[in-house]
Amino acid sequence: MPILNYKEIGSGKALFVLHGLFGSLDNWQTFGKLLSESHRVILVDLRNHGRSFHSEEMNFEVMSGDLLELSKQLNIQSFDLLGHSLGGKMAMHFALRHPDKVEKLIIVDVAPFNYVPHHRDVFDALFSVDLETATSRNEIEITIGRQIQDPMVIQFLMKGIQRDDDGKFKWKFNLATLYKEYSNLIGFVPEGRFDGETLFIRGENQIISPQKKWA
Repeated sequence: MPILNYKEIGSGKALFVLHGLFGSLDNWQTFGKLLSESHRVILVDLRNHGRSFHSEEMNFEVMSGDLLELSKQLNIQSFDLLGHSLGGKMAMHFALRHPDKVEKLIIVDVAPFNYVPHHRDVFDALFSVDLETATSRNEIEITIGRQIQDPMVIQFLMKGIQRDDDGKFKWKFNLATLYKEYSNLIGFVPEGRFDGETLFIRGENQIISPQKKWA
């Protein structure tokens, strides 16, 4: 079974950190360094993201299995778990499936809602890029910018670009599978009860709404 790519910082109580849709563990390195003074922080690339393996299978059951396997490989019996956006839904699923493993649960910028689709412009922008013929990152950024006006979103998506061994551009994330499974991922509503200590966090100026959240 493939093992998720991860980066470990610091020592102490183990804390796994799970990123959001289209992201990678790199998004949480600054945060990880801050907590590494008191925790053993394990930043994780979810399957089909970052440097982790790609697969046509993408659901919270198999993703929770990925995390369980990684914790076994690292010989971590129990840990705190933080998940952001898509990673937050995965964290909720994992805590319900493996409550004995999770001591404290932290969920950021997502709620146990059935979200309506709201990434059409992002998918349209990504699919509009011809990676086979692209000659520069600037060219790709301009193409994405024709669909998306928010500079922060554009820069976030550009972090998902890399070159392969032949020098061709490619996405770090598995765009085809994320698109195919998207409605299932945002539609997942955790069912059950987790009695461990839990904290939900949202940005001050953001509205938790099934219509407006980035999942």
